[in-house]
Amino acid sequence: MKKNIISIIPYILVLVWAVVAWWFFQFHYEYSFYYKEQNQLFLWSQDYVMDYLDRPAWAAQLAGDFITQFFYYTYVGAAVFVGLLLVTGDLTRRALQRITGCKWLSFGAALVLMSVLAVFNFNPDYRMAGVMSVLGVVALVYLCTLFLSFRWWIKGSVAVVALVLAGWMFGFGASGIGKFSKPYQEIEDYLAVDNLYYFGNYGELAERVLRMEKVSPVISCYYYMAMAQNGILPQALGNVEPVDLGTLLHIGPESTIQEMKLMNEFYFLLGDMTLAERAALLGCVSSPNNRNVRMIKRLAEVNLVAGDEEAAMKYLRLLDKTWAYRKWAKQNRPGRMNARLEAKKAFACKEDKVRLNDHCRVVLMGLLETNPNNKIALDYLLCTDILVKELGTFYQDYITYYLPVYGEAKEPVYQEMLRMKKEYDESNGNELDKQ
Repeated sequence: MKKNIISIIPYILVLVWAVVAWWFFQFHYEYSFYYKEQNQLFLWSQDYVMDYLDRPAWAAQLAGDFITQFFYYTYVGAAVFVGLLLVTGDLTRRALQRITGCKWLSFGAALVLMSVLAVFNFNPDYRMAGVMSVLGVVALVYLCTLFLSFRWWIKGSVAVVALVLAGWMFGFGASGIGKFSKPYQEIEDYLAVDNLYYFGNYGELAERVLRMEKVSPVISCYYYMAMAQNGILPQALGNVEPVDLGTLLHIGPESTIQEMKLMNEFYFLLGDMTLAERAALLGCVSSPNNRNVRMIKRLAEVNLVAGDEEAAMKYLRLLDKTWAYRKWAKQNRPGRMNARLEAKKAFACKEDKVRLNDHCRVVLMGLLETNPNNKIALDYLLCTDILVKELGTFYQDYITYYLPVYGEAKEPVYQEMLRMKKEYDESNGNELDKQ
C-alpha cells in the first residue's frame, strides 16, 4: 500500500504544478495572451502557410502562430499554454525514463523544463513558437527512444533523420530559448487596461485603475478615454493622477509601441480618421513581422468610417482569412456597418485638408468646426484648457463651442472655471477703478 502511494507522488506533484500554473496565468497574467494574439496576423490561406517554409524553424513558427490566433477567446490562452507544457513534460519524462530507467530523475527533469518554459512566458513577447520548438525536439527524441532495442544501423539512421528534422523544422529547440525574469506586473496592468478598453469593458477598466497604487501616463490616458466613452470626462477629471488626456502627446520616431496603439485609439475616439490611420499603420509596422491583427482591424474601421471603400476592402479581405475576425469582417462592409461605426461616421472630420502636424488643439478645433455636436472632442478641448491652466483660453473655447450648442454649463468643473473667470474679471475691474 505504502509503495503504491509513493509511486503516485510524482503524478500528484505534476497535477499540483499544472493547477497552480493555470491559475496564475489565467487570473494574474491572462492579458499577455490577448497581446500575443493581437500582435500577429495568421491567415487561413495556402500562400500564407507556404511562406513559413522559407523561415528558420518553420514548423515551430507555423504551429505556434496557428495556436496563438485562438488566444482571442477567454480562457483559451492559459489552458492551451499549460496543456502544451504538460505534453512537453510528459514526452520528456517518457524519453528520459526509457534512456535512464530512473522514474524520479525523469519526473524531476520534466518539471524543471516545464517550469523554465513557464518562466519564459512571463515575458509578454515570448511567442508560442518557442514552446513548439522545444516540444518538437522533445517529441523527436522520444520517437528515437522507441528504436533503442533495434540494430545499431537502424538506430543510427533514425538518429540522423531526427537530427535533420530537428534542425529544419524546429531549429534544434533554440527558438524556445527565452529570458529568465520575474512577472512583469506593470506590463500586465498596462495590457489589462489596454485590452479592457479594446473590448469595451469601461466599468471594469475604471475599477482596476482606481485600485492601482501607481498609474502610468499611458494607463491614465486609457482611463480618461473610458470616461469619455461614458460621457463623464469632465466629472472624472482628477480621479486618477497623473491626469494625462493624451492631448499633449505626439507621435514620432521615438514613440513606443504603447504610445502608437494608444494614440490610434485616442484619435479614433475623437473622430479623426486620418491620424487614427497613421497611428495604426505605425503600430502595425512596429509589430513583429510587421503584422498586427488589431491594427489591421482598426485600418478597416477608419476607412469604413472615412468612406474609402477600396482601402477598407483591402483590409477586410485580409480579415476574411482569419479565424477570430472573419465574422466581424463579413458583417461590416461598405454601406453595411455596425451601429458603433455608423455613430462614429456622424462625428468624423469631413474636411479633406493637408496636415502639417498633429497639434491636438488644432485637431480638436477642426473636429468641432465641422461637427459642433462632437461632445467628446469638446470635453477634451475644455479639459485640456483646464489641465494647462489657461483660464482665458477655456472661456473663449466655452463661449465659442460649448455655449451655442449646450447652453449654460452643467458640469461642476466647468462651472468652477466660469466662477473663477468671473472673479478674475471682477478683481481686475476693481483694480482698474482704483487706478
